[in-house]
Amino acid sequence: MLDIATVRRVVTARTADGRSTTLLDGPSPHLRELPDFPTFRWTDLWAARSAPADVADDADAAAGPPLPAPPPPGNLFRVVEIAPDPPGWDPREGFHATDSMDYVYVLSGEVRVLLDDGDVHLRKGDVLVQRATRHAWSNPGPEPCVLLSVMVATQPVCTEY
Repeated sequence: MLDIATVRRVVTARTADGRSTTLLDGPSPHLRELPDFPTFRWTDLWAARSAPADVADDADAAAGPPLPAPPPPGNLFRVVEIAPDPPGWDPREGFHATDSMDYVYVLSGEVRVLLDDGDVHLRKGDVLVQRATRHAWSNPGPEPCVLLSVMVATQPVCTEY
């Protein structure tokens, strides 16, 4: 199984004379967990706070406090793990929405996306385009599900997080 805490992250940069070089090479130290949602954790791989993105700053753009969504007009690149639902836990308690367009690819496992009008079952290789809508995640299976996600800030449309 893929351990999201050890995903290798390689980030490039430019030297003062314009040559390409490796800035970072190793696991991202930005593993995030939510105490209220024991089945959900993620590792932020990179972020951009602007569009177009500023590539002149060599600081780790994923550093800082955890963000539920990118600040406009930015984006977030992350890998997400959704553990199997614990006994007695109601995943609908995790309904939320973010002001972002999320491009999600299932790397491993299976997961259900809970929507107001029903559920969608996703498997390895499936893609979800989540367009700032209310949703929750449920993993009724025995194995964690790992997702790769790019979140792009949208115009404010959500009234809750």
